[in-house]
Amino acid sequence: MSYISSIHIEISGVHRLHHIPAAKTELLRYMAAIGASKVYLEGYRGWDAGLGDYDQNEHRVSDEILMAVADDFRSRGILVAGEMAAGSWEKEIQPPAKAPKHIFDQVSCLNHLGTQQALIGVAEQLARHTDEILLDDWLSHRCYCDTCLQGIRKHLDSPIATDQQLRDLIDCQDPQILDAYQEHAWETVRHMSLLLRDAAKAINPGLQFHWKLPNWHRDYLFHGIDLLRLADVYDGFWIGTEIREEMDEYASLLIWNLVKSQVGEKLKGTWFDFLHGSWSFDIPMGTQRYLEQFRLSALTGCQEIVFCSYPILCDARYQEMEQAVRQNRPVAIQVNEKAQQLVGVPTRRFAAKRAMFMPDGYLCDTLGNYGVPILPIPKDQTPQAGELITQWSASHLSPKDFETDNIARDLIFTADAALTWVERGFSAWLGLDEALPINRGIIETQEFELPGSDKTIPTCDHAWSLAPMTVSPIFQPGNASVVLTAIEPQGQKHPVALEYQNGVNRIRILGLTRYRSMYRNGYPEQVRQLLRDWVGDIVGIKLFANNRQAALQKVILAPYKEQIVLINLNPHPVRFELWLDANKFPSKPQGLFEQTKCDRWQVYPLVLETYEMRQILLSPTTLNTK
Repeated sequence: MSYISSIHIEISGVHRLHHIPAAKTELLRYMAAIGASKVYLEGYRGWDAGLGDYDQNEHRVSDEILMAVADDFRSRGILVAGEMAAGSWEKEIQPPAKAPKHIFDQVSCLNHLGTQQALIGVAEQLARHTDEILLDDWLSHRCYCDTCLQGIRKHLDSPIATDQQLRDLIDCQDPQILDAYQEHAWETVRHMSLLLRDAAKAINPGLQFHWKLPNWHRDYLFHGIDLLRLADVYDGFWIGTEIREEMDEYASLLIWNLVKSQVGEKLKGTWFDFLHGSWSFDIPMGTQRYLEQFRLSALTGCQEIVFCSYPILCDARYQEMEQAVRQNRPVAIQVNEKAQQLVGVPTRRFAAKRAMFMPDGYLCDTLGNYGVPILPIPKDQTPQAGELITQWSASHLSPKDFETDNIARDLIFTADAALTWVERGFSAWLGLDEALPINRGIIETQEFELPGSDKTIPTCDHAWSLAPMTVSPIFQPGNASVVLTAIEPQGQKHPVALEYQNGVNRIRILGLTRYRSMYRNGYPEQVRQLLRDWVGDIVGIKLFANNRQAALQKVILAPYKEQIVLINLNPHPVRFELWLDANKFPSKPQGLFEQTKCDRWQVYPLVLETYEMRQILLSPTTLNTK
């Protein structure tokens, strides 16, 4: 069974549907065009001081209007749910919270009694007229007012003299107070969640209570979104799959798998809007980027896709977006139905305490654009074939986690993960020089060299652009072998990728993952291919650019138990080779005809047309999961 499509209707849209008969015709036409069968009626939207004069009709809806609009949809066979932007604020209830400087401040203090009473009233109202409530992703903690500072102080190991000193430490995410701030944030969000859930279910015991999570997962813990300790409060979760201007397209897919590794089958649906920027809410994104949000949302295997939001969705300016969704809906339905049991390199990715300072967290969001399928897994799960170890998992794991069961694994360490293990005293286990395992200095390179090759590889894909690229840290091999060397302009060579066989475990270190922008635009294609090859040894799938030199960027590989999905995000066709391990894929996938053989690999040449999404079906016997 495929996903259902839903429409989110803002407060202004609810009023519009009630007062303007033509508005219903307008929305029903749009819903028919994209196959939507459900609506979310917004019951509360807080006030943004930057939007101008306060208008009650833009922020609240009466019982009479809410009931009339809901009943009209139900009479047409359309499902109706309620929605509320629970963390935004209302002018007449509570002024903006005192928020840390690096985030916007049009939010409410969830510890303020007036805020709690107002939001409970909205939850009770929605519970009277719907059987489902979805909280918007504004539900998060962003405050350090006087009341909140008292809550933070309860968790401090040592006292902070003044309130202003404490606020300054929060602003810079000082480690001294970070744990205390995040513990208080989680307590605040959980308490608010329970207040709203219990109030709504007291009126409607059978009501489903859901939360739509934001896509900015790197900051979850800082804002109180500790999913491992909140999953029990909610009946289900939705996740924002918006692709803002600062995000890689693949992150839209990764965020689904990341959250699913924490809340499991409670993750139900996706949600996205048409806005281009995180801070420019009046600028729409382009049609193609909007389409990618839709296609990647379908590729998650979700049960529901929510389109946000009416009335702006029906604006004549966005007809191209509607047409793109309508044209791509058939293939989206096909891939959605079989998007179960993702195959990828396992990685224990979770929100980090110091998210903004974890470079390889950003890298993981990017890797899928280079054909590296990432499979986030629960933190207590140890995969048998191997895994990609990031800074987070390197902080929580030790060599003992991979030695007790005598299972052969491929362990791929990012630069920050390897550095973490060196600092923890595990240099020898990684095959590094125990006396001098790393050079912390920053070097600049214009060329790389593969072992045994008499040719060097320039840093950039364009011969005219040989600007030096930063490399750091440099790992000094002990028993490890060097598989990639960086060369300084003066000719000095430094190892940047190493391999070491430690008992049954094969250790691989890629020291070029710290600088995401250079990994993306500066380092040569052979660097990205090295990581694809390492991952391919684990999952049994590799991608190669057709001539082995051209950059294979913005090509998403998403393999599942019953299908392989490939998406070309480029404005031009892409030629490449798909390599499948014959030991893991003994049968020929459907729709692939030409093939050659290279050792255990079956090689299939492919062409993806401009912006094409290709589904390759696997027969029941194709994938060998052993």
